[in-house]
Amino acid sequence: MDSLQKKYRRNKIMIYGALTLGAVLMIFPFIWMLLTSFKSPAESVQIPPTILPSRWLAENYTKALTSLPFVKLYLNTMLLIGEAACLDGCSQWQTFTKVMMPLTKASMAALTIFTAVFAYGDLMWPLIANTDLGKMTLSAGLSTLRGQFTTNYPVLMAGSMLAMIPMIILYLLFQKQFIEGIAMTGGK
Repeated sequence: MDSLQKKYRRNKIMIYGALTLGAVLMIFPFIWMLLTSFKSPAESVQIPPTILPSRWLAENYTKALTSLPFVKLYLNTMLLIGEAACLDGCSQWQTFTKVMMPLTKASMAALTIFTAVFAYGDLMWPLIANTDLGKMTLSAGLSTLRGQFTTNYPVLMAGSMLAMIPMIILYLLFQKQFIEGIAMTGGK
């Protein structure tokens, strides 16, 4: 029995180690983006790269906010997400009720979140259909921060951090329903 407990403990440590490594690998790009948003343009492209900024420049956020009409971009994005979620949810609801499989609240929430994430990240159609910055979504607006010959990466990263706020809020508000909806799709 003692050997079985040691094996169980070793397996548990290995599983937690693998999960911790996976979590670090998944969150590293976001940490890098946050740290880069406080660097100078020269420091952001420096080789070898520095992890922490030598001087923390909060002005990159000010530049991002003045370079783009963020309030308008947020509103346009929320409007697009709302329309997409409503249309997708209504069409799914009709389809499932016709085949006698009513959707649960959790699965509708998961569908809404997936639709919102897809609409939020959609870059190509908003860029193709629109050239007016005041009518762009966040992802399309952020793409205008990239220059043809040079890009101010700290300002781009600051803008990207600001653009992440709606998705973080959406996830925090609907985290329970999202997890329940995902869990319902798996087999038992």
